Amino acid sequence: MALGWRLVDVSDADGKLYLWLEREQSTTPEDLARLRQDTLRMEAHYKVKYDGWETSVEEATD
Repeated sequence: MALGWRLVDVSDADGKLYLWLEREQSTTPEDLARLRQDTLRMEAHYKVKYDGWETSVEEATD
C-alpha cells in the first residue's frame, strides 16, 4: 500500500467497511506531522473518513 501502510484486517460492522492499517515510523514532531498529512491525503483520495480511533504508539522492539 502507498505511503508505507500495511493492511492488517478488514471488518464490516453495521453496514460499514473498516480497514485496519499499520505502519512503523518514529514519533518526532516532523514524522507525526507527516502522518497527519498522509491521513488527510488518504481521506481525500479514497473519499473515506479517518476517525483516529485505535491510533496508538508502541515502543520499537528491535
